[in-house]
Amino acid sequence: MTKLSKICDFGIQRLNHSHLKTTYQHNLRHRLVTFNEGDFVWKKEHTLSDASKNYSSKLGTTFSGLYKVKNKLGIDTYKIEDRLGRNKGLWHVRDLKLDQTLEPHEKW
Repeated sequence: MTKLSKICDFGIQRLNHSHLKTTYQHNLRHRLVTFNEGDFVWKKEHTLSDASKNYSSKLGTTFSGLYKVKNKLGIDTYKIEDRLGRNKGLWHVRDLKLDQTLEPHEKW
């Protein structure tokens, strides 16, 4: 083996090690979540603080409402509706949280 090929092999080993390390760190916080049609979810609120109204967003609610998953569009996008059947738009899975508070027959 020449010196150049040893250096290339060493570089490939370091790249593979770095890839495994970053994959591990990413997967620590990554959650694989899928919802079925009819599941009840909470929607994340994205509010901003407003000093003129004496409102601090960190003291506000993080999630709102109880919504039902109407259908799945794509890999991570869901269409949700409220209790009255009104469309509440398309939401990414990162902004939804599965409701685990009540039995299914008690929700509506």
